[in-house]
Amino acid sequence: MNKGPESYKNKYEALRLEYRETLPQKKQAIDHASRAARNGRSPAEQYEGIELLRVIAHKLAGSGAVFGYAEISGAAQRLEATCISLPRPTETNVDGLWRRIEKAVSGLKSAIEETCHGGQVRSEECPVLSLRDEITNTPEKTAIRPRLRI
Repeated sequence: MNKGPESYKNKYEALRLEYRETLPQKKQAIDHASRAARNGRSPAEQYEGIELLRVIAHKLAGSGAVFGYAEISGAAQRLEATCISLPRPTETNVDGLWRRIEKAVSGLKSAIEETCHGGQVRSEECPVLSLRDEITNTPEKTAIRPRLRI
């Protein structure tokens, strides 16, 4: 069984492809949460939608970084920060809130679309691909000691 660096890289690339294939569903989740927040019948329902957007953005910020999609990660971080910084919706401030949210949502959706339609990842943007692996082959095991560039 091959446990060298190429094997790990191939497994990682397969996971990246699988992640990329889930992006259309993640975009649909963003659309759903955005509609729920925008069309909530009360400020409380709108706040629940904003909180759902924040959670989705938080997950995409982390997973995008792990899989080397810096554009998705950055756009998701901006949406999450926007959601966190907003005051709770009231009857009078909804339109102003939506201008801010829609800009951040649009940026994230654009990053997802670009990635789904051929956006390429560069190894220097991906912590896993930029590992400087030191492989030590011993009779007992193969150890990988990664050094992340941060």
